[in-house]
Order: sequence, then C-alpha cells, then structure tokens
Amino acid sequence: IVPINPIEALSKGNMLQIIFFALLFGFGLSVIGDKGKQVLHFFDGAADVMIKVTGFVMLYAPIGVFDSGFGGLTVAREIAKELPRESIVYLGDSARCPYGPRSLDEVDGFVQQICTWLVGRDVKMIVIACNTATAAALPALRETWPDMPIIGVIEPGSRAACEASPSGDIAVIATESTIRSGAYERYISALHPGARILSKACPLFVPLVENGRFRRGDVVIETVAREYLEPLRREGLDTLILGCTHYPLLTDIIGHIMGPGVT
Repeated sequence: IVPINPIEALSKGNMLQIIFFALLFGFGLSVIGDKGKQVLHFFDGAADVMIKVTGFVMLYAPIGVFDSGFGGLTVAREIAKELPRESIVYLGDSARCPYGPRSLDEVDGFVQQICTWLVGRDVKMIVIACNTATAAALPALRETWPDMPIIGVIEPGSRAACEASPSGDIAVIATESTIRSGAYERYISALHPGARILSKACPLFVPLVENGRFRRGDVVIETVAREYLEPLRREGLDTLILGCTHYPLLTDIIGHIMGPGVT
C-alpha cells in the first residue's frame, strides 16, 4: 500500500547532500572577496531553508511496515487507527511466504533486502510486522541502520502478555522458526521470572490464512486449530500469545476453542 503523498517529490531528493554541496560551494566563494561573501550569505540562508524543508519532509515521510504476507496488515491497521495522519508503505513478501519453515539465516537475508527497499522509499521508521522476521533479524537491522527507528513485535507482545496474566501461565503459538528461536521465552522470562511458558508451533496456520481459510465454519481450519490448541487448553493457562501477525485473523476460531477464561 503506497499512498500518494503531496511532498513525495521532495522526499525523493537527498536533502542532506544538497545542503552539503551548497555549503561547500559557498565556502569556496568566501575566499574570493566581498562578492563571494555576499553569495555565501545567500547560501547560508538557502541551507537554513533546506534544513527546515528536510525536517518537514521527515515529519511527513511514511512509516514502513512489512511482513511475510498479508498478515502484517493487522498491524498496519492498528497503526492507522492510532496514527491516522501518518502515511504507510506496506510490503507483504507473499512470493516467499511462509517464513516459518525457513532457517533464521535465510529469513535474515530476506529482511535485509526488504529494509533496503523501504529505506529507498524514504521511510522515517520501520515496523517489522512479522514475528519470525523479528526473531531472525531485529538486532542485525539496528546495526545496519543505527539511525533508523526499527520496531519488532515480540517484545511488545511479551510485555502485554505478562501484564494480562494473573497467574503467569502463558502459552505462545507461532511459526516453527519463531518457536525455535526461543525469543518469546527470553523476553517473558526477563519480564516475569516466575512465569510458566508453553510454546507450540502451528505451521499450517499461515498457508491456510493466506489462502483465505480463516472463518468460523471452515472445517479445515477448525480441525487444524483444534489439533494444535486442545493440548494447550487442557494445561489451564490464562493467557495465549498469538505469535504471528496472521493469527489475529483466527481470533474467533482460537477463542472458541480456548474458551472465555483465556486472554
């Protein structure tokens, strides 16, 4: 989703380079006398204007959001609700979906490519709307682009679960790669050292959701969901983390199986 932005033309240029060359040219003029100094004053003023324009462009630059497919639109929707004046550039990597069965190294390579593309779109921050991508690449992305705010979904999800769970009995359902990474366990244990954490990979959920099978009454998704979730329901937990951004589309089915006592 790439909305039309009235200042898109401005954001295409590298304003910092323009400012640098303007100042460099002005400095050269300053060594040739009074006329050069007069021109230098002009460029000083122009640079000041350019700095202000750059700040304006960054203020209205879009937020970059990406996922392995269209599941991350659940995150983009919430961003749009909370920040209705912001523009969003969304990339769903459906060509290589699902990420879950892949190695973390392979996913990290995909994510580096995607973020390079988003940075090329002049985004002002990046939201990784994918748990597997967050587990695979978040630290490396922050090293690659240290000046770019980059937000994942695992830490906020872990924090919300710890706050919601009165007993500390928390389960995580996610893709195979996310579960193998142990990322949720690390975050939850750090926030709630006494928590009992159960983890379950649900590898069929993403492809089923991507193929439109996420509604109550669909015998295929309901059968698969019950197979995955029934053992967790019997554990008596009170909080379940939907550790993949495709899974909120299954909220009705998951909630029906887990029962009203599970947040």
